[in-house]
Amino acid sequence: MNNVLKKLTIGQTTFMIIVVIVTFTLSIFSLFAYRLVYSATDDLIKTSSKEFTSQLILNYESYMSGVIDISNQIQRRLSNLDYPLNNDDIEVVFESLIDVNRNLRGVALFDSNTLLASSSIQLTQDSQPWIELALSNEEIHHFKFVDDRLFVLKSFTLGPFMNQTLTLLIELDKSLFDAIAFNTNLGLHGHILLLNESLMPVYSVGDYDETQSLSVINQQLLGMTLLEYETQSMALNVSTIRGTRWMIATFVNVNAINQTKSEILIAMIGILLLMMVIVAFVSASFSGRLNSPMRRIQSHIQKIQEGNFEEQIEIDGQIEMVKLADTFNTMSSQIKQLMDNVVTEQQEKRVSTIKALQNQINPHFLYNTLDSIVNLSENNQNEDVVEAIIALSKFFRMSISNNQNIVPFKK
Repeated sequence: MNNVLKKLTIGQTTFMIIVVIVTFTLSIFSLFAYRLVYSATDDLIKTSSKEFTSQLILNYESYMSGVIDISNQIQRRLSNLDYPLNNDDIEVVFESLIDVNRNLRGVALFDSNTLLASSSIQLTQDSQPWIELALSNEEIHHFKFVDDRLFVLKSFTLGPFMNQTLTLLIELDKSLFDAIAFNTNLGLHGHILLLNESLMPVYSVGDYDETQSLSVINQQLLGMTLLEYETQSMALNVSTIRGTRWMIATFVNVNAINQTKSEILIAMIGILLLMMVIVAFVSASFSGRLNSPMRRIQSHIQKIQEGNFEEQIEIDGQIEMVKLADTFNTMSSQIKQLMDNVVTEQQEKRVSTIKALQNQINPHFLYNTLDSIVNLSENNQNEDVVEAIIALSKFFRMSISNNQNIVPFKK
């Protein structure tokens, strides 16, 4: 890793570090946010399912409470009749209650297995099993579905000495019972099951696989759970209905909510990718602002290496880069000044050397010149003597007047 980073520029390293840190931070935040949303969604599903089931149970219990009130009214009115009971008086009681209760379809009263009286009810089956069911527990009302009809049975004692046990059979308007469930939105494959004490269905609403549903219910018993049912996400809630031996199981399709979780996940991934692109763009811009001055400084150093100390570099940007550029400008100026000083010193040293040599040469030159003039004079070359003296005089005059140590030969 270190070898890889060493091959990168400062801007590239900065870009990579920023992208990695921000990506890691955003990933952790997104994961935490998704887990939070996921948990909240599951809680919402459970809460909504429980509220739905609670409201449904409340509606059923309210319905059955009304039915029990009707049964109690009939029992009270029968107790107010003269004993022994007269069939005509019983039928009057029945008909008066049917007229004022739209939920009441018909009523029948049995003594053991004998029909004492009835009103607006048709019995197509042997009543003995029904009476035995009512007598099995006189404390509760027994609800029973037969041929798409709904009945309730209740045994009670009546008479001055409370020695006569009667069984009341009431037929209810099943459409009102159906409306409780039919008005609910259960979703695809959502359904409602009413189960007896043997966990066998006595009533159902919706499209379902009985074997699969009963298997799941037997595993769940009571409470709420989330499960997969017919490739759909379902919330199963199993509860009891007060005043009956029934249990109610509701299968509510929550696939839409789970789909919302998937959509949230996709949206969060999209946001994460967008944020990564934005971070990459910002990091690239930042690293570019850092790299550009560095490249200019590098180019300026190459010019200094080539001997160009005149050009100054100007940088706008980060304070560090500006200070670094100023330092390089100062350094190049100092190097140029140092080199100029070295050149001047070398020139002065060369002049001093020439002067020293000249000081050694001048006496010899003068001596040789005078010696040559003497030789010319001895040889009677007077014109040459005059020319040589004039040239020597001119040489010294030019040296004195121009203050030069070196005189070109052409002069």
